[in-house]
Amino acid sequence: MEAVLARSIRDHETARSLKGPVFFDRGIPEWLRFLGTSPNLNAMAATRYRYASRVFVAEPWPEIYVCDHYRQHSFERAAKSYEATISAYIEAGYRTCVLPKVSVQERVEFILAQVEADAQPGDAADR
Repeated sequence: MEAVLARSIRDHETARSLKGPVFFDRGIPEWLRFLGTSPNLNAMAATRYRYASRVFVAEPWPEIYVCDHYRQHSFERAAKSYEATISAYIEAGYRTCVLPKVSVQERVEFILAQVEADAQPGDAADR
């Protein structure tokens, strides 16, 4: 887990030089939660390694869940970790946005519409 956290920090630092938006599959708040780090370290990391204020999350979806070479855990295990993962982001001050259970193309369109709405002038309270 420490190696995963270190890689996530490097990825975050690298992304600062990229033209946005940049999307991450997983993030620093949840790795800190899994490591059981101190509240002080979590607060420092939450401040130093900030993502956009909205975090997109996919609820457990048994109809599309597949175990393979990369995803070796059961659906039950994945579903069990969902609440802990989401709460790590909420406690770090992020807003969560649950993705609709629709086609991949529709999810992409949904995410891009949300990102565009966040970028609109006059919505400073949402950033």
